Formats: sequence, C-alpha cells, structure tokens
Amino acid sequence: MTTADRRGNVVSSTNFVGHVTTSTFDNLDRAMTTVLPASGATSAAQSTPCPMMPPV
Repeated sequence: MTTADRRGNVVSSTNFVGHVTTSTFDNLDRAMTTVLPASGATSAAQSTPCPMMPPV
C-alpha cells in the first residue's frame, strides 16, 4: 500500500510483510528524509537523509 501527499509525493509505503517506509519532502518536492524499517527487525527503524541535500 502506498500513501501520497496532495502534491503526489509518496510519503509512506508498506510492503507485503507490513514494514513501512516513510519519506518527507521540502516545499520544492525534494526528498528530505527516508525512514526505513531496520533489516530483520519488526519495530526499529533507520532514518537516512537524502544524499543530495545539505544537513539542516
């Protein structure tokens, strides 16, 4: 299942086992962060800033 914001950016996606990946975007629709489920875990998550964006 995928959820998009009103501008069409995919803000969350759930895979077939229920793990959710979420993303945030700035006002110019550039990806700011992506939070992935931890590998092999059911509740921990890993937050990854997008590589082309400078730190905030």
